[in-house]
Amino acid sequence: DDSAENEKGIICIGRKNDDELPSFLDEPRSQLAAVGKTVWTWGTDSGLLPADMYLRHCLLAVKKAGEKAEQSFLDETYLVDRKTTLREYLSRDGNEGRVMGSLPPKRLLKRFNG
Repeated sequence: DDSAENEKGIICIGRKNDDELPSFLDEPRSQLAAVGKTVWTWGTDSGLLPADMYLRHCLLAVKKAGEKAEQSFLDETYLVDRKTTLREYLSRDGNEGRVMGSLPPKRLLKRFNG
């Protein structure tokens, strides 16, 4: 569904700080800074969750890196609450089925391992 094409979202990239983010994120970063937020300042109680389609893409990509990388990703990547691992998140409330069933729009199928 392309209806949400112009919606806003947050992207979290594993970097030490915002100074290491790629330049194409400069505009979103400045917009967040204007309201006092960066990807590093979301509170543990914010409820921020991974985007299903993007998480699916990450899971498919890390699977190609091998078992050790996949297990590390699942067990050493945490949600914003800084307590819940991806493995725990995926194992509850039907999250894994929803995430893995979250197909990208047709125009992005190839790019996102459709």
